[in-house]
Amino acid sequence: MDGQTLLSRFALGLARGAARTGLACQHWRPISAQTPALDPSGAIGTVIARLVAEGASADRPPSEAQLNYACFTDPSAVQLGDYLQRQADGAIYFVSSLSPLSPPAAVRCTALMTVTRSATATSVGNAAGPGSYGGETSSGPTRLLNTFPAGLRIISGVGLGDAKLPDSARLAGVEIFLPPLPADAVGFQAGDIFADDMNRRFRMDSIEVLPGGLRILAKEARL
Repeated sequence: MDGQTLLSRFALGLARGAARTGLACQHWRPISAQTPALDPSGAIGTVIARLVAEGASADRPPSEAQLNYACFTDPSAVQLGDYLQRQADGAIYFVSSLSPLSPPAAVRCTALMTVTRSATATSVGNAAGPGSYGGETSSGPTRLLNTFPAGLRIISGVGLGDAKLPDSARLAGVEIFLPPLPADAVGFQAGDIFADDMNRRFRMDSIEVLPGGLRILAKEARL
């Protein structure tokens, strides 16, 4: 049996298995960084998929911190970065890996993220006239990404600081996982603000490009 035949049979087996045990999922493919990922313009149709948390079993259900899932579906029907929204409960995942002879991998999304960057302009001395400010000034934020589902996991800093007082609360450190971004997206940089649908704000510290998307490390940003 040649390699292509083996891959075709494996994909067919996944599709048949999903048809028996999977659930209907709305299928989305983002078209622009400035268009919400789940905008109707990016809707493709419906796929049948069964999403299983890595390491989970009947005796060991997944925890809220578990974001990595196996996606049992026809791998030829999805692309890296596609979103699947399960119709039964509204749960959202994005496809994070497509490897030969393995089910597609997915990340469970726990937040809707919008990313902005504060623009700064610099004036020198009193070039704008006597008494004018010389230095950096901030203009309104520039939106880099508009309402993309993301996996968000708190990894450090929850609770009060050493003084045990409200104003000494430690800032939460988080991991944010996003799929590969549309071609028109601007690269993120340290200091960019990630705001979610619960009005939480996180300031980016660093970014790691993964084979299936982006891993951002950020800290809670106080207003």
